[in-house]
Amino acid sequence: MTGLRNCLRDRRAHWLFRFECDGQSYTGGIGRFDDGTIAEVFINGTKVGTAAETNAQDAAIVASRAALLVPWRPY
Repeated sequence: MTGLRNCLRDRRAHWLFRFECDGQSYTGGIGRFDDGTIAEVFINGTKVGTAAETNAQDAAIVASRAALLVPWRPY
């Protein structure tokens, strides 16, 4: 990959949401660039150290990396 990286502002809007899957509670967050494209994704579980939380965090990393390759803008 070549080219310049887009830097996020230090202070930016971050959308937080809570959800449940298979009886586990999670908190997710999405940060966006100024133009509205997704820049970062975070997911944390309420039961720290469990395989479910680790898998969720790994999925968030993959989603963040994918968002850099395929920009998604809201309608």
